[in-house]
Amino acid sequence: MSERIPLETLAALPSVLSPTVSHAGDQVAFYADWTGRFELYVQHLQTGARRQLTNGEAPKAIRAGFVWGRDDQHLYFSRDENGD
Repeated sequence: MSERIPLETLAALPSVLSPTVSHAGDQVAFYADWTGRFELYVQHLQTGARRQLTNGEAPKAIRAGFVWGRDDQHLYFSRDENGD
């Protein structure tokens, strides 16, 4: 019989939302709540290197989403400013 995972452990796992692969297929952008609030991240798929792009500016409504620029160097997203 397998060991059960406590509910508290499961609830503490981070949420990752809206993973979107770049046009070249070498990066993925996504929202994650590792800081306690949702922030926008980019992760290089081959190296695993990850960068946090926002610091409290991610939109409260994550469904606003984001889109990769054609050059894969830019991400366009709605930004929260002063809670608005």
